[in-house]
Amino acid sequence: MTDSSTQNLSFQSNRLLPGLMASDSQHSDQLRDLLSLLPIGVLLLDRNGRVVDANPVAIELLGTPLINQTWLTIIQRSFLPQPDDGLEVSLRSGKRVQIQTRALSDGDGQMIVITDLTETRLLQERLARKNRLAGVGQVMASLAHQLRTPIATAMLSAHALKKNANGSATAQKHSERLIERLQHMERQISDMLIVAGGGKPNVETLELNALLTQLKDQYASQMKNHRISFELSISKKACLITGNRHSLLGAFGNLIDNAIDALLNVTERKRVLHLSLQQTEQGAVVTLLDNGSGMNEQTLRRLKEPFFTTKSKGTGLGLAVVQAVCEAHQADLQVRSQPNVGSQFALVFPLYQSQSAQWPLSATA
Repeated sequence: MTDSSTQNLSFQSNRLLPGLMASDSQHSDQLRDLLSLLPIGVLLLDRNGRVVDANPVAIELLGTPLINQTWLTIIQRSFLPQPDDGLEVSLRSGKRVQIQTRALSDGDGQMIVITDLTETRLLQERLARKNRLAGVGQVMASLAHQLRTPIATAMLSAHALKKNANGSATAQKHSERLIERLQHMERQISDMLIVAGGGKPNVETLELNALLTQLKDQYASQMKNHRISFELSISKKACLITGNRHSLLGAFGNLIDNAIDALLNVTERKRVLHLSLQQTEQGAVVTLLDNGSGMNEQTLRRLKEPFFTTKSKGTGLGLAVVQAVCEAHQADLQVRSQPNVGSQFALVFPLYQSQSAQWPLSATA
């Protein structure tokens, strides 16, 4: 149901139901049946402001108890106004709703209509974000391509310096550091192209058990240095997907790097990072679970925005890269987190199918 349709239904209900409330008992029973079918929340209050009836949608939105509760009590319990609410109001559950009130025809109470606009606002925000990022993506792709040539030239020169160090430990050290920084810039450029949609990597059939085992080995030394227990649970049988090895390793690596940063804030308990793979009806599920510092609701809402970061030296591209890689692989990214408890990232990939694959993956690949 569209936003305008829902609001029109809300308006019509707000206009017609009070009159029906003043009808006889037969009509009251019919009204109760009608209320139970409406896709909007409806509360009926008596002259003292106490709830005498509530339909299922209202109960779902506001929680229980409702009957015999005052409207003021429900507001204090279930609502959590935010600075950007405007004509709408936020619930403690995170939903955004619109409230309309109308006196009953007999003057013996009032009706409150609650319209859930959460999904509509999320879709509007996603569309606005997509439009904003379209121009940014073009600039990022153009800049990334322009930077690749001078960085490649600088890399050749850095390797030449290392080769001609003539046994000088200082020259060797500085040339190696220069090469490491240039490689870091190359990775940043690759990330920019992924987020901008400018990269066209090759796809192949990949075995996720082997890919995750490679990741564990790759990070073993770093985990040991940071005193992090890095656990891996893989599937009991081969788990094949179609995708790009480099992109997936980069996405998983970004998640692991973020988990390490969160775990470094932990001092009062053992640091644990668990990477697992399961095959379910939904597909191949790769889960990364840490007991690090976690994230609050505000950070979670902005987590996938390019350039958003809570780190003093972060680029804000890490999770944007993960999201872009997931979209290219038709994978679903699910995030759960709680401050001072930890975070869980679950990536659900479609299992390998035999049809020829294109990039980004088509609906049949």
